[in-house]
Amino acid sequence: VLEIVRRELGQEYQFIERLGGGEFSNVYRIRHVDTGEERALKVMDYHYLLQRLRKADFSDSDSKYNEIKKRFVTEARLYKKIEHSNIVKIYNTGLIEDKEKGLEIPYIIMSYIKGASLSSIIRNEGPIEVDRVVTIARDVLMALEEIHKHRVIHRDLKPANIMIKEDTGEAVIIDFGIAKEIVDTTRLTSTGALLG
Repeated sequence: VLEIVRRELGQEYQFIERLGGGEFSNVYRIRHVDTGEERALKVMDYHYLLQRLRKADFSDSDSKYNEIKKRFVTEARLYKKIEHSNIVKIYNTGLIEDKEKGLEIPYIIMSYIKGASLSSIIRNEGPIEVDRVVTIARDVLMALEEIHKHRVIHRDLKPANIMIKEDTGEAVIIDFGIAKEIVDTTRLTSTGALLG
C-alpha cells in the first residue's frame, strides 16, 4: 500500500517515517517538498479491511469495501470543514488507485502533531495530576463543542485519539474513528448515509 501511495504523492511529499497505525490504517510523517512543512498521512489498510469483511461473511466484500471507502472520504471531507486549535487540521483527502487489485485506497493528509498520545502518557506516567486533567478535559470539550456546532457526533473519543502537544501541552483530537464506526455499523446503515 505504501509503495502505491508513494508513487502517487512522491513528487509533492517526501516520506520520513511511519508514526504508527490504528485498526484500519497506517500513519506516516511526510514533508511537503516545496514548503518543507511536515504533515501526517493516514492511509486506509485495505488488505486488513477486506480480510475483516470476508471474515464477517459478507457475500460481496469488494462491494462493501467500496461503500466503506466512499464513506471514509465523505466523512473526512466533512471534518475538513471544521477548524479548531484542538482538532487536527485536515489539508486534503482523496483516493489512489491500485490498478493491480482494481481498488482505490483512501488517504487523509493532516497536520503533524509533535507529542504523545494521551493513552501512552497514562500508560508510561501513571495517574495524571488534577490540574493537568482539567486542562486536557477543557481542550477536548472545546473541540467537541466545535464539532457539535457542525451537527456531528464523534462517537469514538478515547485517549488513543488524543495527542498532547510536546511544546504547549495542549490536547488535540487526531482521529475520528471513521473506518471503525463504518465497519462496526455497516449492517445497520444505508448506502451513502453519514455516521454521527
